[in-house]
Amino acid sequence: MRSLLLVLCAITLAISALIGRIPETLTIQTEKTDENYLISREINRQNNPNYSFNIAPMSIMHSWYNYFPGNYHSIPIRVQPSPAGMHPGGGIYIAFQATPAGGGTRRVYYVYIQDGSITSGPGLIDGNATLAEGFPGIDIDWETGDPFVSWHATNPNNPNFYYCPLTFDAYHMLGIPGFWETPYGVILNPYDVGPEQAQEFIWPLVFIGPSPNPDQRRIYITANNNILNASGYPCENVLLAFADFSEPSDLESYDPDQWTYTTIPQMDQWRQENIRPFFAPIVSKNSGRIALFGHTEQCGPVDPYHTNNFLFLLENDSYGEGDWTLFTGTSSIQVDNPDGYFTGYGNQPFQDMRYIIYRNRHNTVIDREGNFHFVGFYTLFAEDWTWFPSMSTEKHVKFLRNTEEFIVTDLYPRNEDGTFYLPWNIPPEYDDYGFLILNQSWPCWWHQSGDIFFENYHRIIQDENRLIALFQSSELQMFWPFDMIPKTHIMISNDYGVNWSDPIILDSENTPELANMIPTYWYLADHMEHLYDNWYRIHLMFLDKDAYTIIDPGYGGNIMYTSLDIDFTPTSVDEGHIVVVPEKMLLQNYPNPFNPETIIEFYLPAEMKITLEIFNIKGQLIKTLVDGYQPAGNNFVVWNCRDHNNHEVSSGIYFYKLTTDTHIETRKMLLLK
Repeated sequence: MRSLLLVLCAITLAISALIGRIPETLTIQTEKTDENYLISREINRQNNPNYSFNIAPMSIMHSWYNYFPGNYHSIPIRVQPSPAGMHPGGGIYIAFQATPAGGGTRRVYYVYIQDGSITSGPGLIDGNATLAEGFPGIDIDWETGDPFVSWHATNPNNPNFYYCPLTFDAYHMLGIPGFWETPYGVILNPYDVGPEQAQEFIWPLVFIGPSPNPDQRRIYITANNNILNASGYPCENVLLAFADFSEPSDLESYDPDQWTYTTIPQMDQWRQENIRPFFAPIVSKNSGRIALFGHTEQCGPVDPYHTNNFLFLLENDSYGEGDWTLFTGTSSIQVDNPDGYFTGYGNQPFQDMRYIIYRNRHNTVIDREGNFHFVGFYTLFAEDWTWFPSMSTEKHVKFLRNTEEFIVTDLYPRNEDGTFYLPWNIPPEYDDYGFLILNQSWPCWWHQSGDIFFENYHRIIQDENRLIALFQSSELQMFWPFDMIPKTHIMISNDYGVNWSDPIILDSENTPELANMIPTYWYLADHMEHLYDNWYRIHLMFLDKDAYTIIDPGYGGNIMYTSLDIDFTPTSVDEGHIVVVPEKMLLQNYPNPFNPETIIEFYLPAEMKITLEIFNIKGQLIKTLVDGYQPAGNNFVVWNCRDHNNHEVSSGIYFYKLTTDTHIETRKMLLLK
């Protein structure tokens, strides 16, 4: 038995070193409750946001296509406005690709979810088509609540090329989903671009923004080139199509005079120079700004340090018309080789080691201040192009509007003191055998580094100053079979991404709602729903794989929907990241439990304006005890268990919240009668 255990341990350590897993030290305890707004999970680190599942993961349908169910660089799950035109709205539209039977044809489907229940679908968007379809893009018209969807499909009139049809669901007519208009082709490949003939643009993304014409909106479709360039490299330039409309019915049928088509000169030039962009488009909902945000890679012999590898933002502020402005920034971060430990040819220490952004599949957001954001995969290289995949990290890339500069910060893992993360300590530490002690990390659900191009993905959404980032890592399962356990990380920021919380971590071992699942390819919905106070609801789609494998026609998976409620209670900055304010201004009430009254004390470092409020367990305001300026020092107030109408409240749990201009603190108390 001892020999078997030693063998198992050796295998575990060996595979762990190969795949570069993150050593997890979190222990998760479950506390079940029927109340949506109670915390359902407590984690033993202080900076993880409180959260609960609002809707436990539920299956939409089974698919035998077990790769990305949505698009690569967009969001396939959209929250409908409420109200939507003359109708209630507030539902969730999801557009996805699936193969309903083994050996069947991949098609594009939709589902509409209202209050946690499927009220329409899953169903085909184009019920008349018979040929293969895939990779849908979706956005919702905020005036009517109608979703517009485009995808690529085999063209029945030109089977040598895909084309990209467009349709919309006429929700505005009756306030009922499922009335999809007959699709028509908008991107009708092939196209001639510059010196290149017969180019094919696919993987369409859909965005709706304002129009330069009064009382209209503008719909944009972006698609990437699927043809290798003259040098044989996949340098995807973009075809942009756009049209204006007042009502969705304006786009019921194709009118070539209504649509404008253009490519972006800078990307066309990159294609000729063998520069490959990895990027995601975004369209502002408030202005004429449209942009592509990401990074580039020089094709040819592998050279991660090439001068044509850079961060970039391509921006147009004239509704997609006219000139585009290019901003660039460095995509690498140089690090010191600890004591010359890492060596190359001839056992010579590497002189130039760098973290490089690497082949991301991400989406982009614009925040309220006009800054652009994405999160993505950075990995460690040396000057002879040696790759250290087990020392990869997740980082946040931000383009600052006011200074026109790129800011790159650690997302996870990161140092507690806010300094740049390294997988070794400073000064370096060594074990008894002289090996450098390293912290390994791999922000991808799939463990084989050679598949990183296909399997990495990173998502981000925003609401005013709030951001949510999502990515996955993988951890070795301790017993046979030695599969990986995908671990989903959800992190929040209250200050435009300057500081981030520690992650909520969801996985099949420690999250009961995900038990017996292999959850992969997560997508965050584009909108956070405000519940009360600082609690927000997010909607998610993911694929629960039938087996731990990458794209394989022999296995499928269940396309799933779930929603989480997350506490965005504002916090302060300490040691470079979001932490709970260490100075406690609000003291525990006494007596507690109590009846018929209790004393609430609070300490103010200076005279200031505050509010002190009582909430019930549903988050409803019961009474405001203080609303105004209070003196510095110790203060107290007595609550007599009555609400704002002077009615006695019932037994139960209550919360009291202290709010100042820079501080919010909440505590719990129990009334027993």
